Formats: sequence, C-alpha cells, structure tokens
Amino acid sequence: MDKDSVIYHNGEMMGELLEIIAGLIRMTAWPMTPPPMYGVFHCAMATGGCIAAWIMAGRVRKNKADRRLFHCGILLALMEIYKQLFCFFVLGNGIYDWWYFPFQLCSMAMYLCLVLPLCGKKGKETVHSFLASFNLTGTLAALVYPLDMLRPYWTLTMHGFLWHIILLYIAFVCIRTGDAEKGFGRAVVLFAVMALTAMGINAYGEAHTVAGSTWPDMFYISLHHPSDQPFFGALRRSIGCLPANLVYLAMIALTSWILVRLQKKT
Repeated sequence: MDKDSVIYHNGEMMGELLEIIAGLIRMTAWPMTPPPMYGVFHCAMATGGCIAAWIMAGRVRKNKADRRLFHCGILLALMEIYKQLFCFFVLGNGIYDWWYFPFQLCSMAMYLCLVLPLCGKKGKETVHSFLASFNLTGTLAALVYPLDMLRPYWTLTMHGFLWHIILLYIAFVCIRTGDAEKGFGRAVVLFAVMALTAMGINAYGEAHTVAGSTWPDMFYISLHHPSDQPFFGALRRSIGCLPANLVYLAMIALTSWILVRLQKKT
C-alpha cells in the first residue's frame, strides 16, 4: 500500500469514526421547551443545587480537599468534551461555533482543578482563593441569570445546571476547608491574566468566525458586540465596549473581594 493509499484509508476510517460519534451524540439530543427564567425548574435546580453542594462540601476533610477538587476537574473536563461534541454536531451541524469555546469565567475551575496537583503551596493558595471568590461570583451570576443555560435540549440544559452546581461544590469545598483571603491578591492577578487571554481569544475567534455562526464573547468582554446581560449590555451601548468591559471586570473583582470578606467573618 503506497503512501497516498494509507492517507486515504486513514482519512476514511477517521470519517467513519466521526460519523459514529456524531450519531451517538445526536441520539442524546432530546428536545424540550426551554424553561423560563425564575420558573419552577430554574428555581428548583438553583436552590436545590446550592443546598446539595453545601451539604456535600461539608463532608470533605481538609486533607482530602485537593483530591476532591482534582476529581471535579476530571468530571468537568469529560462534561466539556461532551458539550463541545454536542454543539459541533447538533447545534453547529458540523461547523464550529466560537460562542461555545470553553474559556468563560465559569470554565476556569475546570482548568484550575486539573493543574492543582502540580501547584506549590502559594499556587494552591491562589487557586483555592480564586475558586472561592471569582469562581463563586461567576457561578452565582449564572444561576441568577441563566439565559445561556436554558436550551431547547434536555441534555444541554441539564449540563448547564449540573456544571454550575459542581462549581458551587468546588467553591464551598475551598471555603469550608481553607482560607480564601490568604491568596486573594494573587487570585486578582490570575483573573487579570485570564481576562487578557479571553480578549485574545475573542479577537482571534472574531477573525475566524464562519459566516452564519456567532462570535466569541469569552468573559463577555467582546470589543465589537454588545452583551446580552441586562445591565452591562446597556452600558456597552451607552459608553462603548472597552469602558463598559473595564467596569464589568472591576465589578467582578469587587464582588469577589466582598465574598472573601464575608467568608472571613463567618
């Protein structure tokens, strides 16, 4: 078999494998009417998930916290792989949509939990602080205003709520087993680096967006499109994207600092 035949054969096998994966993913695309915000489904999932996450986090011993967080990172990574495949094969019909690139604020816990075993003492303090503050801020905001989680498919909607319930669990584990304030200064720097990276992804994705698909809006700080968030979307339209984004990021940092201060007093 010559080189061209090998390449063709391998490409044919890859195509068949992708078809199998696409078929399996499409089998889980169970349609639903998107539930309304602040309806029974939304309130039950958010409230019940918050209570369950707090109770389960209370059972984690301090010496096992990092292991549990790492396991959460693995679970989130597997869930993200499924979501990416679902969005590619079902929502995008074989075209990648940059809107679903996994680099939102609520994606950061996945990466941080996975790298946690590689961190030293100060690195772990920084990660714990970030997860107990910035991660908690983003998660609570998403559960209060879950517009992007209320999808016309059961699996995708449940994925969104379960994802954020796991994020709550991660935050509560860090709160109940560590000192979130100790590494908060470094967590702010980490957040700034993440925000700059998100801006770079937005710029790159904007340049490579396929016609008919949506644009990337990592951290919801796009420089070219208004946000669908109720207050900051209007702020972008009134004062411009860059100033509004700076206000938005500052508000996230302030809210995260307030949460850390509240944790210290409890």
